[in-house]
Amino acid sequence: MWAPVLRWREIETTFESRIVTGAVINSNHIEPRRFLEDAGDVVLERVRDAVERHGSVKVNTAFNGDFVTKDKRANKSINTKNSEIYRCTDMRECTKGQNTNNFQKNCVKLRFIDSFKFLASSLEKLASYLDKDKLKIVWSEFSTLLDEEFDLLTRKGIFPYEYVDCVDKLHDTRLPPRESFYSSLTGDTVSENDYAHAVNVWQRFSIRTLGEYSDLYLKTDVLLLADIFENFRNSCVASYGLDPAHYYTLPGFAWDAMLKHTRVRFELLTDIDMVMFIERGIRGGLSQCSGRYAQANNKYIRSYEPSSYLMYYDVNNLYGWAMCQPLPYAEFRWVEDGANFDASAIAPDSPTGYILEVDLVYPQ
Repeated sequence: MWAPVLRWREIETTFESRIVTGAVINSNHIEPRRFLEDAGDVVLERVRDAVERHGSVKVNTAFNGDFVTKDKRANKSINTKNSEIYRCTDMRECTKGQNTNNFQKNCVKLRFIDSFKFLASSLEKLASYLDKDKLKIVWSEFSTLLDEEFDLLTRKGIFPYEYVDCVDKLHDTRLPPRESFYSSLTGDTVSENDYAHAVNVWQRFSIRTLGEYSDLYLKTDVLLLADIFENFRNSCVASYGLDPAHYYTLPGFAWDAMLKHTRVRFELLTDIDMVMFIERGIRGGLSQCSGRYAQANNKYIRSYEPSSYLMYYDVNNLYGWAMCQPLPYAEFRWVEDGANFDASAIAPDSPTGYILEVDLVYPQ
């Protein structure tokens, strides 16, 4: 059965070498699954060509497809770009229902989120924090292994990314030498211990080709990350009653956890003068009172004065401490008689706080 071919449209960009930017168009003729498969082939072809030329490439691709069915409520659409794919991409596959309730009941939502937005560390380090009895997903796939073999899969593996520059390399029947694991990102090859681990995995699992090693490497990578994130979810649900899988980033999750824990209800500023007043008072960076010349003594000079010192003070966790202090959240209003306002008359623990804009005069 004939079907129109998807077309790739180049988009002009400033960066011509390692960034491929384009759009897959003419996609309103096929059902969603076929569209994704065909679009994937089109993009993969472009990426493969770019990788062959430059070694690595960043892809900015826009998929825009509308799939119209007889029932308008069953319309299926995908609209993503690189910036959205990086954080979260939602795709709804909906089946036809007799009414709105059935439609909502049969609607499946797939959400792709970036785990690094929650766990900003390497997989190697994250896996080392997790006890082996918590690796339930890994165990479900490798439950028939001996304990010694299973232990080999409970840590981050290594792979010669830059060595594999063509498909033929995956047919190698031996593990590449340690020098082939060189990474231009780190400027070095893997350690002897890491390479010994790879050799052990190759031998214990009777691996025949580098392609088989790649499959095992990718599988354990995915399963380890799944276990790590699921344990992270369980800890968050137990501590805060919130599931991070329903958020895009850890700051967004932490914000809701704060709102739930404190039960605070924020009042938004509606007076533009108040907004500008507060914004003018925002300061950041180095904060100090410095002089152009400083003098100190030590016991080896003639004019030694034991009571003369230079002292540097620093505060640990100043920002975190300030965020734990009482903060304004509601009932914002201007002070009526600002000229006669006496800040010294306000108790340090007063339930009402004040934001002041002042001129400071320092005596000589």
